[in-house]
Amino acid sequence: MLKSRYHRFAVAVLASASLAGVFAITAGPASATFVGIKCTGLTGTVSGTIQATGCNGNTGGSSVPQSTSSLVSGGVVHWVNGKTTTIGAATTSSTETDSDAPPKAPCPAGTSETSAKGSVTADTTGSAPVPGTYKVEVCVDGSGNITIEPGSKLKIG
Repeated sequence: MLKSRYHRFAVAVLASASLAGVFAITAGPASATFVGIKCTGLTGTVSGTIQATGCNGNTGGSSVPQSTSSLVSGGVVHWVNGKTTTIGAATTSSTETDSDAPPKAPCPAGTSETSAKGSVTADTTGSAPVPGTYKVEVCVDGSGNITIEPGSKLKIG
């Protein structure tokens, strides 16, 4: 039960997008170009802070480290350039049966995969469409450490 709570918490936090780019996938044809913010890294802990890195768009490249718990119910992602993106509460789920086809890979042994998604309600970067959505898939270990799923990206758009 504690492990499940950590996963939901971590995903919600990530999804809260308070981290540098927690993200969103906009449905569309495979050939459609994604419009929004993408981040290639996400690290933190369930009980501490979380930060997105390797972010494109008008973000300055990463989010400011933020309290993971403050993002669970939705909140404001603060970017290093002073801009912000506001996200709604995350819906989380275990995604252990999703497709981990390349470029994605499964979470490492000893971790659990969790998915978080939600709405984007405001954005001062000019990079994320509003209204929009965000989505992220993360790996959480037994100690509550959070990393982005190998080959995945945090998307807000």
